[in-house]
Amino acid sequence: MIIVLLSYTDDVSPHRPAHVAWLKQALTDGRLITAGRQPETGGVLIANGERAEVEAWAATDPFLTSGVAVCDQHAAGFRLATRRDEAAIGECLLEPC
Repeated sequence: MIIVLLSYTDDVSPHRPAHVAWLKQALTDGRLITAGRQPETGGVLIANGERAEVEAWAATDPFLTSGVAVCDQHAAGFRLATRRDEAAIGECLLEPC
């Protein structure tokens, strides 16, 4: 698993529907474990895969491809020790949290 940190560089609102669709597809595909906003400043993605693979996938985020966010960091992989039940994962993706 890899942690991806995003920072907003401009207003992301116009690109949020495409970004949320991208996240939902990644959840369906098993690529994304969870994601969350850091209101006003950016977001965090936790993804399955090797670092290079996750970096390539993250580069396709509509926030990045539209130039309204930058990827600050791809943290080293880690092994998940605990998590909420799967039904709750992604629960807040459809609305501002």
